[in-house]
Parts: sequence; structure tokens; C-alpha cells
Amino acid sequence: MTDERVTPDGVGRYRHYENGSIHWHPDAGAHETHGWIREKWSELGWEQSFLGYPVIDEKNTPDGDGDFQHFQGGSIYSHSGGAFEVHGAIRAKWASFGWERSFLGYPVTDERTTPDGEGRYNHFQNGSIYWHPDTGAHELHGWIRQKWASLGWERSVLGYPLTDEKNTPDGEGDFQQFQWGHIHSHAFTGAHETHGAIRRFWAQQGWEQGPLGYPMSDELSTPGGGRYSIFEGGVVYWHPEKGAQMANYLPVRGSSIVQQVDDEVAKLIEGTALFYAGATEITAVHHWYEYGGTRYYRVLELDFDLEAAVTGFNPSVDLDLFLAFEVDGEDVVVTIVRERHHVDSAWWQELLTLGFQEIVDHTVSERFEKKIQRQIGQEISIPAGVNLLAAQLQDDGELRLYLGA
Repeated sequence: MTDERVTPDGVGRYRHYENGSIHWHPDAGAHETHGWIREKWSELGWEQSFLGYPVIDEKNTPDGDGDFQHFQGGSIYSHSGGAFEVHGAIRAKWASFGWERSFLGYPVTDERTTPDGEGRYNHFQNGSIYWHPDTGAHELHGWIRQKWASLGWERSVLGYPLTDEKNTPDGEGDFQQFQWGHIHSHAFTGAHETHGAIRRFWAQQGWEQGPLGYPMSDELSTPGGGRYSIFEGGVVYWHPEKGAQMANYLPVRGSSIVQQVDDEVAKLIEGTALFYAGATEITAVHHWYEYGGTRYYRVLELDFDLEAAVTGFNPSVDLDLFLAFEVDGEDVVVTIVRERHHVDSAWWQELLTLGFQEIVDHTVSERFEKKIQRQIGQEISIPAGVNLLAAQLQDDGELRLYLGA
């Protein structure tokens, strides 16, 4: 397609062919480029780009799924998603993990400048590598990467990563250190950040191996200017006048709440074909629970085991109620978030004739909610001027309502 020519940088020689090119440099020798990799190199500026001249011909990747070519200043990898360059410290970090056969997979972007203008990053199929002049290059993937992204990446309160992801000393989770904090992840608690005074308090307690266990929330704020984080073993509360400390809590017998709700459900099924088949339990306490586009906080999940008296067989009816707790002055406000039931489909039509749908509808009615609130309100008294931070269920059945200004 062309005769041999001097390259624009005046150092090498090249010749274009119908389906590719060959470039020669006195230090690199002569090497071909074609296809997606050639297009990417051309887009970047050929030999005058930061990549310089090719130092090998295009090759298949060791995993057999792509192609690659190394250049003087970096590499270009192509895969079904396209061709992308990697270079510098990010390329070195990726290479240390095993290139495309690592957990990160293939690059899906070229190296880019971070939105804060201070660092660089490449996204890969299964994660990212971020570089900053003060921190170096570090990978992120999985839950920890998702959490960091949700907080605002490098512009978040955490800043840039200082380490790659590591296993926690207890062997049950993972963690990553950032410039201004940590993210810890665990299969049962998810991934959550800690920073500042609350993070220091947790560290003094022994991190995840101490009595607090893993974090169950990010750091949150109160209307009164306080901050708090929920952990498996309690709540750490910070206030500008008092610093970080364990939050006070109001102990409530979980059985008393169950009994109050049980009494109202018993009234609903009285005179029907439904009857109790087992003890009602608080099966979970959710810090937040989203339903119908609304996020509710401090949600108790109660499980009712019922049966229906049907000729020849008593089909089971599993009914769950979700109750959210708020504070209004010194009063506890209870909201019935939803009901959830499970019935064998073979018995559904017969249960409808027994009035089951009317019972279900009544459990989420305003009238029923007011009854539950009145009953539970008699059991719980909140001191004036405090906020309800979190609710946690203990192994002995005690429900702890954590308080803060």
C-alpha cells in the first residue's frame, strides 16, 4: 500500500500493507501490527504516542481468548470487548497478578485521569487498578470496589487505596485500607466503610476480632450533629463534645413485643379455620429494609407459623410481618412495612374461601397498625431529646434499642 518511509518521529521506518503495517526501530527491530491493536495504536498516535514502537509481533494471549502486543512504553490487549492499552505502574501491578488470567481479567478502558485530576486508573472486566503519586497502584474488586464506587471513588471520604484487597486476620472476611479509612467486607454483613474517630475506636477494640466484630453500616449521622456506625456487637457513637464511645441502649424483652403482636394476630384469626402451629419469633432485625420504593429503618421481621383446618389435612401457612421503629418525641412510632406469606399453591383457593386474604389485608391496615403501636408503645419509653440509632437482637432474645443525641 506504501513504499518504505521514514516515521514522523524521524527515528524509524515503516510500510503500510493492505491488512496491516510493519514498523522498524533500531532498538526494537521490525514488527507487524494489524486489526484492533493496530487501530488502537494508530488512535493513540503511532510511534509518537507514549507507547512508542512495537517490540513484538501480535500474539495470542495465554488464556487463548484474546491477543496482545507489547510496545516500548506499554501494551495493548484485545478481547471481544475491544482493544485497550495499559502502561506504567498500573501495567506493572496487573502483570504482578498474572495479566488477563488474573482475577481482574482483560482491560475494558485505556488508562485515564481520575476525576479529581490527581491519579490514574484502568477498569478491567472484574475490577480496577488506581494509581496516585502518594499511594502507588492498587487493585479493587468485588464488594469492596462496589462500596468504594458508591461512596464516590477517589473523591469520597476515603480517598485512594493504600493496599490491595486482603483477607482479615480472623480469616472470615476481606478488607482494604485507603488514605482516610477502611472498607471491611464479610459474607454476613456486606461491605462497609469506617473512618475518623469511630474507626480509631474500633481499632482500639481489636478490629473485627474484638467484641464489636464487623461493621454492619457505613458511618451515619444524627440530626443532633452526632455520628455513628453499627457493628455486630453494638453501636459506636461519636459526638463533638464527647468523642467516640459505645452508644447507650434501651433493653427491651423481645418476647414482650412478640406477645403484643401475637395477641392482635390471635384476635384476627379467632373464629376462622386458622390456628397457631408454633411459636412466633423475631427472625431478623434489619438496619434498613426497602419496600415499595421506600427505605425503612430499624425493621423487625416476625415469623408466624399457622395452619389451616382443612378436611383431611392441615396445610401450613407461613406469615411474616415487618415492623419499622421510629421515635417521635418520647413516643415510639411503629410502621407495618409489609406482610409476606407463603402457602402451598395447591391450597391457595381453599384458603381464600376460609377468609385468609381478609386476614392478610387486615395485617397491613392502618387500624391494625395503630393497635400494634399502642401495645408496643406501652412497653417502650424513650428518653426525651434522643434519637433511635439502631436495633439489635441478642442471642438471649433481648432487643437493644441504641440511642444517641
